Amino acid sequence: MEISDNNSDCYIKLPLRSILVFGGSFNPVHQGHIELIKNLLKLGGEPEILVIPVAQSPFKSREDLIPAEIRWQLLGVALPKNPRLHLLNIEINRSGLSCSYETWQQLCEQYRPENWFWVIGSDTFAEFDRWYQADEFVKKIQLIIVKRKEEKAGDVSAFWGPLTRLFPVGQNSMDEKEFWHDGERIATCLDFDLPAVSSSEIRKGKSGTQWIVPSTRFILQSALDDLRVDRER
Repeated sequence: MEISDNNSDCYIKLPLRSILVFGGSFNPVHQGHIELIKNLLKLGGEPEILVIPVAQSPFKSREDLIPAEIRWQLLGVALPKNPRLHLLNIEINRSGLSCSYETWQQLCEQYRPENWFWVIGSDTFAEFDRWYQADEFVKKIQLIIVKRKEEKAGDVSAFWGPLTRLFPVGQNSMDEKEFWHDGERIATCLDFDLPAVSSSEIRKGKSGTQWIVPSTRFILQSALDDLRVDRER
């Protein structure tokens, strides 16, 4: 994988026949998610991108979670049309807590790429060492950690803390962009120009409507109304 910085834009060229997996609650999907996916589609190497909504995150409460079938429907109408972009329901169909390691094992039965990459946000990466089988997972699939450009880099060793906690011994090397363990790159950090918006702000009505994907507005409003009624019961 080649990495270069041009005018502060980080660009990577992935190996051919790569697959990027982008999972999450998408509770709900918003313009930040869509902009991230568009940036991933621009990466060199023309990777296939698998978007996988969780059934239930191990780190988030079920409270305020839009039903899985609605989140799936919202993604279906929000995602850009591209032959390299695929929406999968394997975690929703599996139900229960969604573990990325188990999802990767299931994907390996369906896909045979030479290179796997797992895309996560910097906030999610901060808890990566708590993931199920995280140490084994990251040895088999490289992480791509996405930060918004306005996020301060801060202390490099602190940022990579989830990996140094997993691998306290051995040969680790790191900089602002990459983390290597025993001579193998296991994680890359990319800075994208993404809007500062969160799904929780949208659910609470604290975010402007400009961050709601227009094609999802009617379905989303109905789902949020249902959530509000459930909370008031």
